[in-house]
Amino acid sequence: MQGEIPAVICPIICRTSEEAVHFIRRLSKDHRTDIVELRLDYMWPDMTVDGLVQLCTTAKDILGEKPLIATFRTHAEGGEASIADAEYVALKCDIAKAGCASYIDVEYNRGRSVVDNILGSARMYGMKTILSTHDFQKTDSEERLLEKLVSMKQTGPDIVKMAVMPLRPDDVLRLLSATAAMKDLYPDTPLITMSMGRLGAVSRLIGGVFGSIATFAAAGHGSAPGQMQLGPMRDVLTIISEASGSA
Repeated sequence: MQGEIPAVICPIICRTSEEAVHFIRRLSKDHRTDIVELRLDYMWPDMTVDGLVQLCTTAKDILGEKPLIATFRTHAEGGEASIADAEYVALKCDIAKAGCASYIDVEYNRGRSVVDNILGSARMYGMKTILSTHDFQKTDSEERLLEKLVSMKQTGPDIVKMAVMPLRPDDVLRLLSATAAMKDLYPDTPLITMSMGRLGAVSRLIGGVFGSIATFAAAGHGSAPGQMQLGPMRDVLTIISEASGSA
């Protein structure tokens, strides 16, 4: 294999803080989950920026050494809510200042000013960042995918994440090939890539072979099309690990 078996990220998708805390406690004890992603967009606008920051603080305390990703996924990127740039920046910067997550997810398509503002604040407070992009309509050419990955890397995040929608089987191959090409160009830049939907499900299982460091699995409701349940995902990754070790 080109890389290790990817880490398993489990998203928490809840409408209330009480329900979220319940799932956080459960996943804190689940050895099949390596990283927890708290989807804050599901609780907006019923919770304020301050309330969401406090929830992240509670989540990080419960999880202890298990990493936490604080994510607000907007409608434009397949999420549950819309939010003004000023509130989006305030939320991410306040999380960074409070140190109440391991990583902040930042949407690349929010624009360079927003991205630079949040990444700069995160670096100031020692918070790691995941710069993400999602295309729910199509998969671009391999050249365009690689070009976008390089452009994202050049803004200076700790991790670059890309998810695309395949319309044909060869779309999945293009995403995996672009991932491998990016890994060859920038071996020290951590990548998370996936092809979504039924066609792309295989990329969630074998992405590590091509350079993706993590994959997503659901403990209940998934956060994106094609996301497998946590148990089967971990079982398949274990099989792949054992097979690669005996090759």
